Formats: sequence, structure tokens, C-alpha cells
Amino acid sequence: MTWSWLNWAYTFCLTVGTGYTVLAFLLGHVGGGDSGHDGGGDMGGDAPEVGGNVGEIGADHTMHFPLLSPIAIAVFLTAFGAGGLIGGELLKGAHPAASLGPALGGGLFFGLSMAWLMMWVFKRTISTSQARESDILGAEALVIVTIPPAGVGKISYEAAGTRFTSPARSAQGQEIRQEAKVTIRARDGAVLLVDVK
Repeated sequence: MTWSWLNWAYTFCLTVGTGYTVLAFLLGHVGGGDSGHDGGGDMGGDAPEVGGNVGEIGADHTMHFPLLSPIAIAVFLTAFGAGGLIGGELLKGAHPAASLGPALGGGLFFGLSMAWLMMWVFKRTISTSQARESDILGAEALVIVTIPPAGVGKISYEAAGTRFTSPARSAQGQEIRQEAKVTIRARDGAVLLVDVK
């Protein structure tokens, strides 16, 4: 059995990885597509509901290492193919299987580096779209859904440079009509307690 199939495998990996990366770039930038990640809000001004971790207001922004993300896999395939072809040329006198070392080394290095870079970028992006509880206590808000005397309505407020919406309840148990200005006093689970200004 000859080892020429290894060069075909390297070429295939290089072509598929590069093709996917170029296609994803074109669809994401030229086509105005979605980057595949939700930072927790939309451009219309609404942001996530109250929830998430203690001390934070916003959605659950748990970030996991994106090891099996399509772009990390594409970068691995590209580097695996390129590393194998280059290793095969540099190690011409050695057994063809020796090219697997540079192929795997390059693929793992660049694939893991891309996954780490994506995690770092997404974590930085997400952290700028969160508001801490200390940022909102005492902040002014606008009632956008009437708060009934013994029920929950909805408020809109700005914190950390971002507009958020949240379920809210009157701290005194009174009705607060839509368009009223209120002050955020405390947090009770997933609901903010407010007072009329």
C-alpha cells in the first residue's frame, strides 16, 4: 500500500477548511449575516430580562470553551492539511507517516488558538453588555407595562451604557401606571422593586 493517499487527505482538509472559512467570512460580512452568538440584547433597545448570576442583571452569559465550534474545526482542518503538506515536503527522506506530526501539531495549535481567541472575544463582548446590581440600584426607570398593586409589570432603564428591560413590582404594593418614572430600589429574585419618583 502506498502512502500517496495521505497527501490527498491533507489536500482535502486544507481545501475544506479554507473553503468553509472563506464562505463563513463572506456570508457574515458581505451578506450581513449573524455571527452565531447572541450577546444578550438587540438593536431595538431592549436587553435581557433580569436573571443570571447573583450580583448581575442580564441573561445567563455562561461562556463555554468553543472547542467544537465550526470555525475552530475549519481552522484545525486548514492547519492540519497545510502542516501535513509542508511536513511532507520538509521530511521527504523520511517515512510518509512522519508528516502526521507537523499536521497534528499545526492543526491542534491553530485550532485551539482559534477556540481560545473566540472565547476571549465573546467574553469581553458579553461583559460589556451586562449591568451589575450596583449600577442599577437607585437608577431612574420608566414603566413600560403597568405594575398592578399585587403583581408584576415591566420597566425600562439604562445602565452601563445599555438600555435594559426588566419585570418589576412596586415596593409599596401600589399600582404604578405606564409611562410613570420610578426609582429602582432593590432586587427580589428575577424582579426589580421600584418606587414612584
